[in-house]
Amino acid sequence: MKLSQKALKAINNPVTRRRLMDVLGCTEFTIARYIQKNSDNLTKAAAMQVIREVTGLANSEILEESNQIISSTSARPLFNKDTNQNHYTIKPRWYTGALFSF
Repeated sequence: MKLSQKALKAINNPVTRRRLMDVLGCTEFTIARYIQKNSDNLTKAAAMQVIREVTGLANSEILEESNQIISSTSARPLFNKDTNQNHYTIKPRWYTGALFSF
């Protein structure tokens, strides 16, 4: 879950950032970063309470689903199937196949 753009705009002011600092226990710089990156930390219960009080918005207006899609090319298996044998081996991503060259 992430905050909606409407909620992010509403909380991006010094007074609200200070209230969020108090309830989340972090610096104003950190809160500004949370807002810029739409961090999940802004959806914690204490932060949500402040956001509801300040904006007057309902949860359905504050929150939206995050649609993160992992590309199949970026997801690499941890184990590689050895085609010549019936077991799996763990190979680091930098593994080239040659450990020594003579």
